[in-house]
Amino acid sequence: YANDLCSVYSINVKNLSYKYYPENMSNSYTFPFSWHDIDWRKTRSKVSYYQNQLAVAELKGNSGLVTTLQRNLVKSFAGRALAVRVIASNKGKNTPGVDGAIWDTSDKKMDAIYRLGEVRNYRCSPVRRVYIPKPGGKLRPLGIPNMYDRGLQYLWKLALDPIAECRADRHSYGFRKGRSTQDVQTIMHLLLSPSSRCDWVLEADIKGFFDNINHAWIMQNIPMDKDILLEWLKAGALEIPSQEFHKGVAGVPQGGPISPLIANMTLDGLQGWVNSSVKHLHKKSRVTSWSPKVNVIRYADDFVVTASTKRILDKIVKPAVQDFLTLRGLELNHEKSCITSVKKGFDFVGFHFRVYPDKSGPKGAKSIVKPTIEGKKRLRSKIKDVVKLNRSSGEIIKDLNPILRGWANYYKATSAKTSFTSIGKYLWDKTWTWAKRKHRTLNFHDLAERFYTRRGKRKWIFKGELMSKELTVFLIDRVAIKRHSLARDYNPYLLDNEDYFLKRDKRLTSSYLWNEKKRKLLNRDKYKCRICNEYICGEDIVEIHHIKPRRLGGNDSITNSVVLHVECHKQLTHTKSRSLLAQFRREQILDD
Repeated sequence: YANDLCSVYSINVKNLSYKYYPENMSNSYTFPFSWHDIDWRKTRSKVSYYQNQLAVAELKGNSGLVTTLQRNLVKSFAGRALAVRVIASNKGKNTPGVDGAIWDTSDKKMDAIYRLGEVRNYRCSPVRRVYIPKPGGKLRPLGIPNMYDRGLQYLWKLALDPIAECRADRHSYGFRKGRSTQDVQTIMHLLLSPSSRCDWVLEADIKGFFDNINHAWIMQNIPMDKDILLEWLKAGALEIPSQEFHKGVAGVPQGGPISPLIANMTLDGLQGWVNSSVKHLHKKSRVTSWSPKVNVIRYADDFVVTASTKRILDKIVKPAVQDFLTLRGLELNHEKSCITSVKKGFDFVGFHFRVYPDKSGPKGAKSIVKPTIEGKKRLRSKIKDVVKLNRSSGEIIKDLNPILRGWANYYKATSAKTSFTSIGKYLWDKTWTWAKRKHRTLNFHDLAERFYTRRGKRKWIFKGELMSKELTVFLIDRVAIKRHSLARDYNPYLLDNEDYFLKRDKRLTSSYLWNEKKRKLLNRDKYKCRICNEYICGEDIVEIHHIKPRRLGGNDSITNSVVLHVECHKQLTHTKSRSLLAQFRREQILDD
């Protein structure tokens, strides 16, 4: 089993090594008495130490050591502190569960750290069920656990993720460290190229995936504390405000930190299962060779399967996929699952993939990836909704820019130039109509002077003012197309691969479309937070810290500013730890 795992990563078991630290980690870590006195660099370092050991032990097939290391990690102060920090600082930090509690003070966070160490006789509360809109007008149920249950789930996620990474399918890209939907569009673009001859695709849809995963299968196959796992599975859901309770009979509630990880582990092994079903089709001789070109590309519970012929997908692959799912209490949704020619095109994870005729191409065709039609419609709808609220131009720009940046970031590695241009034109039409409606008495030249500016050769840039600062709209039609490099088959928890993932994190962070000031600050600091030394990614909540406070004469200049995580910024402001304060002064992020 260990050798099979290692072969996925081209690893020699004998060469695997544990991460070495020059001093005993358990003796080098002191427990602080205050939330703001926690040394986050040491905290993350110790968690990384345990996760590296877990990955190596799993690849070597040492299940006893895996269990011991998991127990040590979830009991460690570092693991518990990191879990509380993540839950208390992410975008759901102000969304309570059924008990209405949130961790919004330092004392509550410290109390949570110590409570996470007391899990004997643990009882999980029901999740608070809410509904969020899905594309097409339908609603998706989300189960929001209490903060404490969320913290415990994230703590076990830290201990489970290195094992899941070792067992992951090669082309599984959802909710994995160093992977994203950008890898999906890149690998699909390569597989659909005419030279690959993947001419047909099974677009698979699993019926009620999260609601129907068999609990018995989860209990047998998810390697963690079974009592805690059973509590999560049987917790049930409480409707608010009707107070209607739903028992947890099957499935995993969407909304908890560990749900995507369990989803991934449930479907890991699908690629190998499908490969076994078509193994007899491979033909090789001295003269010719033939392959069915079967590949499973998956993002969480969404996946497609490629093949060279429609018959292979219909008669062999589709039944094999159903057999795999049946063992887990799942089934294909035959109404939504379909087999499609790549020449017709299909949508997957927000991208439209299609092979077009091209006489200049090597095989008379070429693979192109574009934004989906629905994606463009939703963006136009959002732009329209923001503009029609009839507020000031500054407020409109403030709300529009994150939407435009996010959309451009998602599609800038595809053939999206035409889409960017059309969105830019649509944006101009909407802002000009708004300006004319807002100020009916102004003539053409007065409107242009008041609401538009020029930058270099570019004219007609929508502008506004907010809190005495001039803002300009994000120029989506000026976004350059930059191809994404596919993630290698590396494990982020192995020491030998650490440098690769650090460089990849930096490259992905630097390619994010930040606003101009943050981009300059992050570029200067190599895209790292200077408190915790972790890379700042586009989804992180960050703030700009002024080294010399403005109330003491500091200014907004680049030399007096630094981008920090929100929690790190709070620590810088409130810590009383002499060693941390001395460290911050040495690194010139705190004024003497």
